[in-house]
Amino acid sequence: MAFLRIRRSGDRSYVYLVGSEWDPHRGPPRQRVLRCLGRPDRLDPGRIPARLRDPTLLRKLPALRQHGQALRRATVRGIRHAFLGAIRAGSEERAERLAGAARRLVGVDRHPEELFRPALRGIGARGREGRIPVRPEHVATGIVARVLERANARLADPGPSAPLVVLCVPDSEEHALPLLFAEGLLRRRGFRTLNTGGGAPAAETARYVGGLDPVAVLISVTQPQGLGAHELRPSRRAPDAPAYGS
Repeated sequence: MAFLRIRRSGDRSYVYLVGSEWDPHRGPPRQRVLRCLGRPDRLDPGRIPARLRDPTLLRKLPALRQHGQALRRATVRGIRHAFLGAIRAGSEERAERLAGAARRLVGVDRHPEELFRPALRGIGARGREGRIPVRPEHVATGIVARVLERANARLADPGPSAPLVVLCVPDSEEHALPLLFAEGLLRRRGFRTLNTGGGAPAAETARYVGGLDPVAVLISVTQPQGLGAHELRPSRRAPDAPAYGS
């Protein structure tokens, strides 16, 4: 006889296939873990040995998956709330630990969307409402930027032959944080990235980028005065390289 059991390990839960065996020499039945089936929200019936795939056991899997997904969402919400508290308190070390926990739960692809964006929205909303002063708001944003930058650094290097995308902001722009989100997204899709940051005049940036032969240039704009940034199209060696504004 086999049944399923959920055990929690740190911030994650796992499903185990457990068998009950009776040994006439040892008395009552003893339970033994037969196999770890992974996280409940990702249960795969194929991991259960064919001889143990009875209908009663299989009928329990959809409900167990739903339970696992609800549990994961609740855990992520808790981490998100704690992360916001950490950056508001200026605790970069705690924010880094929470970011690692979120990454393990949702994966590197969903990590920025599930954690960093909500945190920045929360900080921004509180700043607009006057619930936190400007300086703590900037400290919190800086922590998010550094944690996100380290998360990007953990991504696999796509290699020197991968297509290059250059990321920059116009000289009238004050916010380079969106480039970090774009950088992670592009690297996960197999592109090399060069993040030039901000603060340089457009003509100088265009000359610099023009010698790199990128497949595309991404220009991040959050201020109205930077909306003409599409004019930064830079490359003489690759004049058809598109320039995208966001």
